[in-house]
Amino acid sequence: MIVLNTVAVIEAGIGAMSLGFVEAGFQVTDVFIKEKKAVEIYKKNIEGRVYESGLMELAPEDIPNVDVIAIDLIQVLLFKRDRQDKSQYNEEVLKKVKDIIKWKNPQIFFLVMQKKINKVFDWMDIFKEIRHAGYEISLKILNSREITGIPVTEEQLYVIGSRMPDYPYEFPVHMDGKETIPIREFISGVEEDSWYYRINKDQIVESSKEDCFLCWRKDKYIECPYVGWNLIKRPLVRVNGIIHTLTHKEMAGLKGFPRNFDLNRSNKEWLYRMLVYAPNVQLLNALQTILHRRPFVNYRFQTAKNLTKY
Repeated sequence: MIVLNTVAVIEAGIGAMSLGFVEAGFQVTDVFIKEKKAVEIYKKNIEGRVYESGLMELAPEDIPNVDVIAIDLIQVLLFKRDRQDKSQYNEEVLKKVKDIIKWKNPQIFFLVMQKKINKVFDWMDIFKEIRHAGYEISLKILNSREITGIPVTEEQLYVIGSRMPDYPYEFPVHMDGKETIPIREFISGVEEDSWYYRINKDQIVESSKEDCFLCWRKDKYIECPYVGWNLIKRPLVRVNGIIHTLTHKEMAGLKGFPRNFDLNRSNKEWLYRMLVYAPNVQLLNALQTILHRRPFVNYRFQTAKNLTKY
């Protein structure tokens, strides 16, 4: 049986995809990151060769021969809002993905993208040629909370292609939402920066005093059991009756990053955007653990113990 080990990650961002593979037992040998600030954060936290290059600037021959090629398409497809023809741009992006896969012919390719991509572009047509090249493709929209227990509302589309006929992939099953990890497990007991406490209480509607998130809906913040991301209006959190804006460190915990992950918070707006669009590390871990043919662990009970308490 073929054992998968080496991985190249394209559009690696600040490292969510790579961390998921590393925690699942893979060796991430090479990563490609477009933004210099993201490169700096990545190098401080994760080993491996890092190249300052994005997907669209990357030539297939520049990618090493590895078992798995993983590409994070969330930011690539979503950040190009200034382009007049989104469909044409998205087609260019996905054709580039197709060319890389056909050129490098990895045992496995792994993609993550926004679940709404189907409404923007019929991307499945792009992968017909990949199927003709011998790849079996599995895809599924997954909810981070239902797999990891982390109290966050986010869904993303995962695509996994294999050219090994004896290597079927089964996505992890959804679990009972009653086991969601308590909010306070992710919230720091120490005031990190007064900036996070500068909030307008007139915009907040409170109907209880229980621990909860406060997420923006139309013209006010309302109580929510699970956090939802908003690029303009950052989510708030209330624990022990005290309300503050989620700190970047707390947000990283809700994204599944380890406690000791070193974030550069000199540019809060940029870092917040990077975290919003980062895939969840622990969901990736669950997906890639199965991919690596290792026993699946219920990460609901591992996350709060090992990754939180900031």
